[in-house]
Amino acid sequence: MPVYDLDAMLWESQIRREPFEMAVSVSVSKIMEMDAWVAKRMYRGWADPLLRQAEIDLWMDVPCRKASYRIISRHIKTTLAGNNRFPGLRKLHRFWRWSGRYYSNQNPTGLNLYGVAETKSKAVRYLAPYQGKVLDCQTQMGIEGLNQELGIHI
Repeated sequence: MPVYDLDAMLWESQIRREPFEMAVSVSVSKIMEMDAWVAKRMYRGWADPLLRQAEIDLWMDVPCRKASYRIISRHIKTTLAGNNRFPGLRKLHRFWRWSGRYYSNQNPTGLNLYGVAETKSKAVRYLAPYQGKVLDCQTQMGIEGLNQELGIHI
């Protein structure tokens, strides 16, 4: 089953200097034409058709402390590998602070430019209409179990 990373689609459209809305809407349409697919990441607006059509909506809702650890360790690993799309300590610090405010619902409510919920409470409200098919994975074990069940790697 093909796995599509919506973050990668977003950043590739920016690298190609394509209008964001046009590039992602074409990609979303192509994904939806397939019989089976997995789309990684959550965006509001342009990715709504994927949420509506999906049989399962997996929300990887890791605890704040684990998210902080992953943000910092991923930044270090990608910097050492020379492929960090967001180099520099200032960008790391901004994202790490934003993440803390996301979990504590201290960011301005709403969505950012790309359709990402600015607070966890906004994300919960956004997923409410899909509650019957949302799986909330908070642990690596839960994600690995789902990977085995679906025969994929998320």
